[in-house]
Amino acid sequence: AAGIAAANAARLGLSARAHVISANWSDALDARFDIIIANPPYVRTRDWQGLAPTVRDFEPRSALVAGDDGLVAYRQILPRLPGLLADDGIAALEIGWDQAAAVGNLVSENGLIGSDPLRDLAGRDRCILATLKKT
Repeated sequence: AAGIAAANAARLGLSARAHVISANWSDALDARFDIIIANPPYVRTRDWQGLAPTVRDFEPRSALVAGDDGLVAYRQILPRLPGLLADDGIAALEIGWDQAAAVGNLVSENGLIGSDPLRDLAGRDRCILATLKKT
C-alpha cells in the first residue's frame, strides 16, 4: 500500500508534499495533524466468508478482518488519537454499517468527542468523526 501511495504521489506531481510512511499505526509519527483519515480493518472474523467475492478475493484478509467483534484496530488507534490531533483537528474513522454505537463508545472512552454517524450513499452508517474535548 505504501508503494502504491508513493507511486500515485509521484504520478500526480506531489512527491515533494507527500511523505509516505510504513509503520504500525502511528508508531513512526511524532507530530500533530489537522486531519486524520482512517479506514482500518473492521470486518468480524465470522463475516469474512460472506463478503462479496469482488472484495474478499482481491483484498488481503488482514486489511479487512479485525477480530471477533471487528473492533481490534479501533482499540489500537483510538488511544493514540488525542496525541496525534491538533487542538482543532478532526479524525474521520470509517466503520462497519452496524458499528456506530460500539465505535462511538470507544471514541468517548478515549477522551474524544464523536459525531453522529455519517451515512454512505446506500444510507448505511459509514463514518464517525472524532475531535478533542476542549479543556
